[in-house]
Amino acid sequence: MRADQSRVLVVLGDAPRRERLRRQIEESGFAVTCTGSTEEAASLVRDEEPDVVVIEALAAPSGAAGLLRVMQLESTSATIPVLVLAPNGAFEIVQSCLDAGAEDFLYEPYSPSVLKSQVCDYVAISSRRRQDLRRLEREDLLKLESDVMIARKIQESFLPSVLPQPAGWEIAARFHPAREVAADFYDCFQLTQGRRVALVIADVCDKGVGAALFMALFRSLYRAYSQQNYSMRWTAVMDEGFQQAIEQAAAKHAPGLAVRMPSGAGHDAQHVARVMPAAMLFVPSIDGISHHWAENTSDDDIVLGARVFTDAIANVLMR
Repeated sequence: MRADQSRVLVVLGDAPRRERLRRQIEESGFAVTCTGSTEEAASLVRDEEPDVVVIEALAAPSGAAGLLRVMQLESTSATIPVLVLAPNGAFEIVQSCLDAGAEDFLYEPYSPSVLKSQVCDYVAISSRRRQDLRRLEREDLLKLESDVMIARKIQESFLPSVLPQPAGWEIAARFHPAREVAADFYDCFQLTQGRRVALVIADVCDKGVGAALFMALFRSLYRAYSQQNYSMRWTAVMDEGFQQAIEQAAAKHAPGLAVRMPSGAGHDAQHVARVMPAAMLFVPSIDGISHHWAENTSDDDIVLGARVFTDAIANVLMR
């Protein structure tokens, strides 16, 4: 077979008919591969990528419709024209094949000249489809490369070119992405009044333009937020009235067991408290293990915590 020779796959159960069909198609100058099984045909379609498939409607074991459904699962094989040979008058079978993706059909007995003409036409159609598919793949690749280049420029523009050097300290950074765009990020800047230095190391989800833009947005937000003169101490940001409501409920359900305590873990409530009243209620962890994969809480303490929580809400609402 010449490298530029178009390929036709023939799927026909009867060996003598299969051989006769092979010769008829080869007379048109095409290379022909034959099989009597739709299962083997599915492998040949995947491995050889024929230009056209000629198959009898009732080919064993899954029929032409079964092979067509398999071919539709892949973008490349879905573009291959399939010509179905059907028994005369088998309207429902033909319709099922067309519904499954068949390009055309011939009722048997068919004219060899008509068959060869259709195969030639569909080989030309297949060639144009593959050219279109390759063009779309090239366009997608160029778009991806363009996105990566834009993302890289965005990323480079937001990485600090100069790092602060407070007295008694030397701060340096080296950033070496494994590919064109890395999913990592760092920043270093002085906080208000120059008394503190903020160090940021982050892992950015994904590597495209969207991820780079999100990184840029997040950088602007944390830089702006960190320069505000807010205390991060729990006692300074939690609402005193809410804390008292929790303590009253805890004294009712767990007298002598509740304690007001600071939390420096950076919980969401610490940030919510800047725009609305907030407080936090904690239940004990077994053996005091917290912020660890082995952290757990007994069912009794969970139930007790829920009771304190609901009563604390009631205390707030009844004020």
